[in-house]
Amino acid sequence: MDDVFTRADLTRMGFSRNHITAAVGCCLHVVRRGSYVLLPGCADAAHSPHAQPPSPQGPQGPALPSRISWPNGLVAHVRFLRALTASYGHSLPDDAALSHISAALVWDLPLTRPVVSTAEVSRPRRSRRYASLHVRHRSVAGACVIHHGLRVTSLTRTLLDVAADHHLDVSVPMIDHALRHGMTTRPDLEDQLEARGTRPGVARTRTAIALADGARESPAESVCAVRFHEYGLTGFAAQVVVRDRAGRVIARTDFLDEEAHAIVEVYGTLTYAQPG
Repeated sequence: MDDVFTRADLTRMGFSRNHITAAVGCCLHVVRRGSYVLLPGCADAAHSPHAQPPSPQGPQGPALPSRISWPNGLVAHVRFLRALTASYGHSLPDDAALSHISAALVWDLPLTRPVVSTAEVSRPRRSRRYASLHVRHRSVAGACVIHHGLRVTSLTRTLLDVAADHHLDVSVPMIDHALRHGMTTRPDLEDQLEARGTRPGVARTRTAIALADGARESPAESVCAVRFHEYGLTGFAAQVVVRDRAGRVIARTDFLDEEAHAIVEVYGTLTYAQPG
């Protein structure tokens, strides 16, 4: 995750008020009021506390950009959420933990589309919404760990929370990723879901677990499987090896419905944002 600095951190690093004002929008990105991310590669002397020396190749060498670009689209959204999450993660009260999408990003789970614009925290007090933070009324006792230096809900708890409170095209790709990489198992998810008892979102969570398949190799394939479910298309198996009559391998398909003699291949230019 990007290192997030407060104004006090920047002052200790040698930034003056003028330095900070000059650097914002160039090599200093505002995450929320009083929290910033430093972007590398700045060569502007006006931002001297972290300015880089001129290129040793001299005027014939590659020109250094005068402004540092922040990525666009979903990649930018995920990077912003990760920085926003980190800005809250080091100052949580003892009974709170990063949860839902925020926790999922700390666990390096893929995000298929923008669904939140705030950091998410669970705490056993009343729910509150702020400009850049959503506090959910949930107990995290016995369900949080320290991961990447941040207090977050456990991986399984995170997957169940996302499945309960977000759409299948967000939760299923995360569960598929966790199953594919051996981060959890279906029985573990099912057992912990049963232990949660009756609460809103349980039916949707059961559906997400039932749809999950660790054989899928990308979030795009997971979203495709969700669309099959939404349109009532059944019978498609993921990552099927196709052989000719002599038994020779001729292809491996993303999805195959043998009864319908249908093959679906998932191609796309959309990059699903995944940390790391």
